Amino acid sequence: MKLIKNIVYFIFKILDLILPDEIIFKVLNRFKNKLFHKFTVYKTNLESAKRGSNYWKSRSAIYYFLYTKNIDLRNTETEKILNNLSNEVQSLDINTNYLEIGCGYPIYLKSKFLREKIKNYYGYDINPYISKFFNISNIYNSYPDDNNYDVLLFLSGVIKYFSEEQLNSLLMVISRLNLKKIIISHKLDYKILKSNIDKFNSRSEIAKIKNIEIIII
Repeated sequence: MKLIKNIVYFIFKILDLILPDEIIFKVLNRFKNKLFHKFTVYKTNLESAKRGSNYWKSRSAIYYFLYTKNIDLRNTETEKILNNLSNEVQSLDINTNYLEIGCGYPIYLKSKFLREKIKNYYGYDINPYISKFFNISNIYNSYPDDNNYDVLLFLSGVIKYFSEEQLNSLLMVISRLNLKKIIISHKLDYKILKSNIDKFNSRSEIAKIKNIEIIII
């Protein structure tokens, strides 16, 4: 078993040396099997170790987003998140406006119910390559200019990676939005956001974040 694993990783190294990323991206985006899935994990670990926090802004992060797009959801935490999200939004109006922070490849697209339910969606991510690569028009590299959003989504555990400056910027954005609900999928993100909202409200005389339901799914 170990020999087979070593052979597989040797092949991965050879492919990595001889094939440019763009060709590998196209193959991985078109085909799904266990070997390709292992390769996306291999490349994600390799590139993230090499680039550190800058990895998420680089084109190499497409490997991780391909992993997200192609993963089999059965019996995974992602499946639980999508099921819980479906329960939360099923009673909401079809015209509800959603904003997701740190969207990557939006996981709601992997659910037929959510694709039909979530029609007005703005995805924000620091990676500038997602929209063009996956041909998804409503993913952006900046926060929205308008304030008309009803539901704010954090579905990928991103808040724990925010610097203090990024958190402060996020809180300013939240304070100007007309939000009714914030839905968070990870416990640590929930704890960090709740704590920082309390601090923000205590020190700000003008901008306040209030009357928003904050839930963890």
